[in-house]
Amino acid sequence: MNPAVLIKALLFTLLSASAAYSQVITPGDLLRDDTSLRNRYLLASQAREQAPPDNADRDEAATYRKIYEEQYKDITTFWSGSEPVTDPAINGYLQSIVDRIISANPELHALDARVVFSRDWWPNAYCMGDGTIAVNAGLFIYLKNEAELAFVVCHELAHDYLRHNEKEVRAYVQKINDVAFQQDLKRIARQGYSVNRQLEDLLKVMVFDSRRHGRDHESEADTCGLRFMMHTGYDCRAMRTCLQMLDHIDDTAFYSRAPRIDSLLDFPGYPFRPSWIRKSSAIFSDMKQDASVTPAEKDSMKTHPDCANRILLFDNTWKDDGAVRQDFLVSEQKFKEIKSRFYYEIMEQCYRQDELSRNLYYALTLLVNDPGNAYAVFSVVRCFNRIRELQKNHRLEQSIDRENAAFPVPYNLLLRMLDRMRLDELESVNTAFAAAYGSQMASYPGYAAQIAELKDTSK
Repeated sequence: MNPAVLIKALLFTLLSASAAYSQVITPGDLLRDDTSLRNRYLLASQAREQAPPDNADRDEAATYRKIYEEQYKDITTFWSGSEPVTDPAINGYLQSIVDRIISANPELHALDARVVFSRDWWPNAYCMGDGTIAVNAGLFIYLKNEAELAFVVCHELAHDYLRHNEKEVRAYVQKINDVAFQQDLKRIARQGYSVNRQLEDLLKVMVFDSRRHGRDHESEADTCGLRFMMHTGYDCRAMRTCLQMLDHIDDTAFYSRAPRIDSLLDFPGYPFRPSWIRKSSAIFSDMKQDASVTPAEKDSMKTHPDCANRILLFDNTWKDDGAVRQDFLVSEQKFKEIKSRFYYEIMEQCYRQDELSRNLYYALTLLVNDPGNAYAVFSVVRCFNRIRELQKNHRLEQSIDRENAAFPVPYNLLLRMLDRMRLDELESVNTAFAAAYGSQMASYPGYAAQIAELKDTSK
């Protein structure tokens, strides 16, 4: 071969390999947290632990103590776990936005707030009542710009500033200790039929959740948060676009293509078995469109209900003053970098927490939208290994979701398959899947150990 042609061919190969390698994400590339910062946040949260009001009677004081004990246990678990993203660069980016909001609003200067990203998959942000505010990665990946993030932060800061958690605890304590409520409990307990159902109906609205707020408080936080945002220089119309996105978030996919497990897990040596998913999935569409369910009931079942009214509130409140406002004030590049990384963080967090059906679904989704993605391949093999291990030890139930009309049809089909597969079928599918990507994954960190585990369990 002509030396010049050979050199050109080698150079092309090296450049192609370099480009491919630069796009490969490995477990070692995932974000590293600043444990000292996380510990400081934990100590600051513990310092704000609350006591019952002085005017609470004995029963009320006991309820207060129980709520606060559970609340701070939840907060301690959060700061001690893997949810908070305290990677210095990413946390520093978020703090730049928080600092801009607080510095522009003097009434927030004394607020003791700790705002972090969380690796959790569900699209939400919340204020836990002690100053801890989390913006889930599962929400961030759907935001279009920094201004929408600023609105989310302003809204949660408003919850803290307006002491909504404290007010909701007080209302809960008063309700649970109300004489009429206690009489209802005693009446139900004396009945010999339908006791459990009646108790469930009575108590389901009384479960206190420090990560959720009532609709009145959501509207109040929107109004106050918009006022905070108006002083920052961000485009306040981001509040409207963010709420529009939240209104449809349950039907929105991060990637455009959903995984087809009947093709992704179909191999010449081990064909996909239609019996794993045979039941018609039309039932899920029918349930979602059931005419007996009113629009109000449908809205109440959303992850973020009442968005239409919240958008109307914005339209009636926001008056464009002509000031120049921006979608980005800190770093558009950093915003996009974080979005591209957080899908991987969500996947890994699901695996850490043994939310295995979600981990597998996210990995297959990544694989169908980015064919050959090495991290997705690694995750599928690792997840199947873990599923088999738990199934063998009869401990899989808590790690696999059950089919639900609220889930996308492709996810329900995956859940049905996992529910029906036997141990030997899990092994065979995983073996065939690993073989299909064997040459590509030969040097991928940690992959050899997963293959060794697969071979060991197949003996």
